[in-house]
Amino acid sequence: VKSGDEVFISGIIHYLQQHGVSLACYHPVWEYLQPWLHEPEEIACYQDAASFMALELNYLISFGGDGTFLDPLRFVQHDCVPVMGINTGTLGFISSIPRKQASQAMEALLQEELILDARSLLQLRSNKPIFDDVVLALNDFTIQKRDTGSMIAIKTYLNGELLTTYRADGLVISTPTGSTAYS
Repeated sequence: VKSGDEVFISGIIHYLQQHGVSLACYHPVWEYLQPWLHEPEEIACYQDAASFMALELNYLISFGGDGTFLDPLRFVQHDCVPVMGINTGTLGFISSIPRKQASQAMEALLQEELILDARSLLQLRSNKPIFDDVVLALNDFTIQKRDTGSMIAIKTYLNGELLTTYRADGLVISTPTGSTAYS
């Protein structure tokens, strides 16, 4: 949560509580927002993907810019929970609902009059334990060598079949959502 957004976000939370919505919040964000919340004891918390999935939530709302939008995807990665991005950051390509339209978005959420935008995800697997629990990406994966020596060979498989072997310094694999900043 960016400093200055506390009142805005707590106002959205209060609005949803007043309309009978059962809420849950990422625990570190909940702790930070407590001084601004009207009824903080009514909010369940989650800490990781397992505790998120146990809550069986219908939607997740992300407040911030595109970078912030990508972070909670680690919780919903296997649960297919739609994520709504309210843009309180500077760039709103993925987190596309402007702050001034947040009340309209909350009303659409309450009325279940939402248009879901299905997006492709990438899954990355390795024969070495180099990843945490998060192996899915909405935008891209970047694979790069660790040292400044010669190029590396990257064997690339698509749906289990060898696509090709790239000899390069690295490789960017992107979804249609993409990451044009690095491509």
